[in-house]
Amino acid sequence: MTFLNYNKDEKLEFNYKRACGLWLIVIAAIISIATLTGGKQIIKHASV
Repeated sequence: MTFLNYNKDEKLEFNYKRACGLWLIVIAAIISIATLTGGKQIIKHASV
């Protein structure tokens, strides 16, 4: 089948999984560093 250059017998490869995993690790590191070095919490809680 050559519709849109698609070969049914060809194995598909998805290389975005590694990049997605690396981004998740970077974001987790940024959140961890921000949590450890964060300053005073300035969100005011509503008093009931």
